[in-house]
Amino acid sequence: MELSSLLFAALNSELGVIVTTTDSAKLRSRLYPVKKADPTFSNLHFVIPAANSTTTLWIVKKPEA
Repeated sequence: MELSSLLFAALNSELGVIVTTTDSAKLRSRLYPVKKADPTFSNLHFVIPAANSTTTLWIVKKPEA
């Protein structure tokens, strides 16, 4: 799956998406440049949860003010 499609999936969901991966930190580091390159993704942030921290990444929408 293309990295930007993960970000678009999070934007089109109510709260965000949960991604299962083999290395959550590596995926997060690959997503940051994609997010930074397009202002469309500015309201997303990445969370590595305490449980399943090596295999799960949350892409979460920031609350609108």
